[in-house]
Amino acid sequence: MITPVTLPLLGFAELCAASQTEGFAMLMRLEQHWQDGSNRFNKPGEILLAAWSGDELAGIGGLNRCPFDAHPQAARLRHLYISPAFRRQKVGLALVNALEAHAKLAGFHHLNTHAPETAFAFYQSLGFLPVTGQERLTHQKHLTPATHHNWQQ
Repeated sequence: MITPVTLPLLGFAELCAASQTEGFAMLMRLEQHWQDGSNRFNKPGEILLAAWSGDELAGIGGLNRCPFDAHPQAARLRHLYISPAFRRQKVGLALVNALEAHAKLAGFHHLNTHAPETAFAFYQSLGFLPVTGQERLTHQKHLTPATHHNWQQ
């Protein structure tokens, strides 16, 4: 199940620790920015979603307006992380699909991401195209407008 969330969040500390064990700092930055108020996913069109397997937090990811793209309707996938225990079970797919659906309803033109190299194949399998020559952008996907939304996946 995919739901909109705010921090603090049950299971987030464990998910953050798992990401740090793998050498990723995105969830630590998510928590820091939430606590200092610099990013709470509360601007128009922004959202933070969690993927659940029963009561267990399986993954998290957010959607912000993209500060590194001059297009006024550019969105950015942020802090996407799936617990190692839930990888290859379509949790990441469900989370990105929900974020993409929300972006379409919010009127965004395209999605950007700055993914680690280990996630390149994942994003490309979802239709994101590689971008070169941009320091804070690795992949982009153009969106077509949507007409409905379904959080329960």
